[in-house]
Amino acid sequence: MPRPFRARILTLPIAAMIIVGLVVWKSRQPPQARSSAILVERRPAPKFMGLDSNNQLVKIERYLGRHEILLIFFDGEAGADHDPVLMRVRQRFDELNRRGVKVVGVSAAIPQFNRQAAERAGPFPFPLLSDPEFYMHRMWGRYDEDQLRTQTGVFWIDRLGQVAWSGNFPRPETNLDYILPTNHSPSETK
Repeated sequence: MPRPFRARILTLPIAAMIIVGLVVWKSRQPPQARSSAILVERRPAPKFMGLDSNNQLVKIERYLGRHEILLIFFDGEAGADHDPVLMRVRQRFDELNRRGVKVVGVSAAIPQFNRQAAERAGPFPFPLLSDPEFYMHRMWGRYDEDQLRTQTGVFWIDRLGQVAWSGNFPRPETNLDYILPTNHSPSETK
């Protein structure tokens, strides 16, 4: 067989493998990296720092631009051990960690309360930051000034340090199933 004929025969299987590889890669991208019919404005994530449950200072800047980040604002009054989102993320942490995703929880609870929640429910493999003055909550639009209460919310920060925005604040994600790794295909989560 002449050489050009063999090359043409191999072109189709090689092209098919490349296409399959791209489809698999694209389906494993985080929600904001996927194309959608609705264009979402993405801007740099607000930078902040806080004390974790061991009174160690954690700066979000150490992750920005290097990792994807799942930022979870939870109800500190109920406690980290009673927050369904935190508990679900804790169950899926190994999968998120394998993907290089950093998880950070934030509440108005003081470090001791977060430490007590970890003693009751077992350790959290990610930092739980304290924001008793509501600085981070206000920055991320998670403080209701009218009712003087914090609000829960989950935010996905991409590897470029960008987060979805709505108006003056980052926009919380509405579908946690779409963000967290699952045992089924991404098309089933939408």
